[in-house]
Amino acid sequence: MKIITIGRTPNNDIVFDLPQVSRHHAQLVQHDNGTISISDMGSKNGT
Repeated sequence: MKIITIGRTPNNDIVFDLPQVSRHHAQLVQHDNGTISISDMGSKNGT
């Protein structure tokens, strides 16, 4: 399994410097069977 984090702060794997994006917005998970899912990490604007 591989996890990729998305957010506004530099410690994320994918960084968007936009006010609409939370510091820790969402995460992509690549599962061992090849499928990919996205999960909201409590962002104010949703994912």
